[in-house]
Amino acid sequence: FFHAEDGIRDSVASRGLGDVYKRQLLRSDLLIEALPLVTCGRLELYGVSDRPVRAAQTLNRLVAMQTGFDRTDLSNNTFQLQGREAIQHLLRVSAGLDSVVHGEAQILGQVRSAAHDPRGSLAKGTVLHRLFEIALLTGKRVRSETKIGHGAASLAGASLKLVYSEIPDLDRASGLIVGACVTGSLVGRLLAKRGVGRIVIANRTLETAHAVASSLGATAVPLSELAVEIAKADLVVGAAGDSHHLITPESVLSSRKEKPLWFIDLAHPRNVHPDVAKLPGVRVFDLDAVAKQVESAKAARLEQTPKAEAVSYTHLTLPTKA
Repeated sequence: FFHAEDGIRDSVASRGLGDVYKRQLLRSDLLIEALPLVTCGRLELYGVSDRPVRAAQTLNRLVAMQTGFDRTDLSNNTFQLQGREAIQHLLRVSAGLDSVVHGEAQILGQVRSAAHDPRGSLAKGTVLHRLFEIALLTGKRVRSETKIGHGAASLAGASLKLVYSEIPDLDRASGLIVGACVTGSLVGRLLAKRGVGRIVIANRTLETAHAVASSLGATAVPLSELAVEIAKADLVVGAAGDSHHLITPESVLSSRKEKPLWFIDLAHPRNVHPDVAKLPGVRVFDLDAVAKQVESAKAARLEQTPKAEAVSYTHLTLPTKA
């Protein structure tokens, strides 16, 4: 679903359907192994199957049934790869060659998180374990042996550049980060490096928020205090996974002061309700806006693509069971 319209990706991701489909296909014996990869703008399910065509057809039917989307719309917004093509795709993903920000390093951490997610330990067998280890090795080699990542901002970094010039006195500004996962942690480090005066990490699990905040000199709060913290913030970054529309017009208006407010929504599904952008004095930047921002900066890094792909091809072998 990497190239799918936001509405379709959000609908699937907001229901946690990657794990649902994985379990259903495993129970039906159509998949022997399965592992979902979910990032800011990507929802993919990797599987091992003796009946790949049947498995793909069943997956499409399940998505249509549980989301209500027409199968034609789904067909236009999905892709299916098998064998070497599927392996090559994952290697390109890990190398940053399939990212909105060409060569960005954040995707490598997200592939690592998917590979090591304890929730997938029962569904990830020998083949997928080996495949994802190869993908991680490929990503590291591409970045060490080429200049594909030189000057390449992460998706988070590119998004922050959209607002830095608009927010006056960053050293006196307050930044609120919703979510303490890989993306949220990276945003926190970038804001701290830029000298943003006050940084707050809001997360469902307060202990995780504290772990991220302590390394930044930031404040950790639970999601129950989200509306209060939005009222204090100049910039709010949505980076909470598996959480749909945590930020609504009501939560913004409940205790908001009369001042400009910027939102960056890096979450998948989106954390910021679309109607928030209609509020006076509010600006919202989503993944589409970030993609437009980084498009013009791709040229230099694209020159490194052939060399990066050559490195990834050296690992293009089919993993086999031990």
